[in-house]
This record gives sequence, C-alpha cells and structure tokens, in this order.
Amino acid sequence: MDADWNDLFSDDDLKNVVLDTHFYTAWNGRSENIETYCDAYSQYFDSIKDSKYDLWVGEWSLATDTCAMWLGGFNEGSYHSFDCKAVDCPETYIPAPYGADFDRRAASLGPYGEDHDSIISYG
Repeated sequence: MDADWNDLFSDDDLKNVVLDTHFYTAWNGRSENIETYCDAYSQYFDSIKDSKYDLWVGEWSLATDTCAMWLGGFNEGSYHSFDCKAVDCPETYIPAPYGADFDRRAASLGPYGEDHDSIISYG
C-alpha cells in the first residue's frame, strides 16, 4: 500500500500531509469471532506501517454489511452479500432552515447511477 502513495510528495514536502484510510469489513464475510476482525485490522495496518505519511484511521460509519445504498460507489448500487431489509430513510436531524429533506412522495429519487440498483424507488 505505501508504495502507491510514498512518491506522491517529496520527502521535504510533508507539512500538512496525512494519509486517511478506511477499513470496511462489509465484503469480508461475517464472523462470530471478534478476533477475526481484530486480526484483519492488524494485518491491514501492518501492510501500511512503512508509509512516510502520518496515518489517520477513522470512520463515520462502520459499513459492516453491503446493504447500504451506494456503498459500492457513488450513485451506484452494491452487490449484496447478505440478505438486506428495506428500511425507511431517517429524517434530517439538522434543524430548519439548514436541514433539508427529500420528497418522500416521489416515485423515485436521483441522482441516478449507471445500473438498475442505483435508483431509489418507493411504493
């Protein structure tokens, strides 16, 4: 991994440079054993330990299954390796006038991607 990034900036040009990484477990299968996940993280971090950049690891959400819309790419569906249930979209938690909601009466919503899984349909 680090070989892909280490030549991005010269060694004397690292001020304010950081490598931000995300480790999604959604495509790795499920395990009842927490050590499986801990080992996977450990192996991943071991593979990037020689990066010359500071490394930030964080996540806004864990992506533990492949059911989330657009998880496979922006405006694209995702193949589902698990059975997925339809759930209602939550309403915004940001108060007016800053928060915005979508038209929940619309037959489908964009933006649209290139495959049939990229359209959100209601009905």
